[in-house]
Amino acid sequence: MKLNEANKKVKNLNGDFSFQIDEYNHCIDLCSKDATLVSIYDDDTDTGNEFYMYPSKDGATCDYEVIKLLIQLHETPVSERDGEDRFKVFVTNGKIRQQLVRLGNVYLFWDERTAESYGGELDHCKACFTKQEIYELKASHDFNLDWNKALEKVVDDEADD
Repeated sequence: MKLNEANKKVKNLNGDFSFQIDEYNHCIDLCSKDATLVSIYDDDTDTGNEFYMYPSKDGATCDYEVIKLLIQLHETPVSERDGEDRFKVFVTNGKIRQQLVRLGNVYLFWDERTAESYGGELDHCKACFTKQEIYELKASHDFNLDWNKALEKVVDDEADD
């Protein structure tokens, strides 16, 4: 299971939870409001396959389905946990920076703040694109862009759409 897929599923179960990969300690953390609740370590560590639970200051609990997702993510080989690279497309005139978004079947350029404010709230609004989607946009010749300057890789935390 990919990290972004696991995070979408856990957010559907409980919006306060997320999974984070701790590359330094070689473990996966189940977090709630910036506090780690549970860590499960990878096989290649001295503490391989061990499960650590931390006391919760806010009294957070998690149900069985959340723990199942944590285990599924842990059982996925480390090399397969990363999701596909995602990109945002920006244009600028030197003063205003606008972001390409897809709203339904229509592409629009929104100023960056509008895209951040409303992008996640609107149904069928897409602000991040995969490499394949970028290739298709380039091939359509609908946008006269310098694609080398327009693309910005998305950090995993941002790639929610």
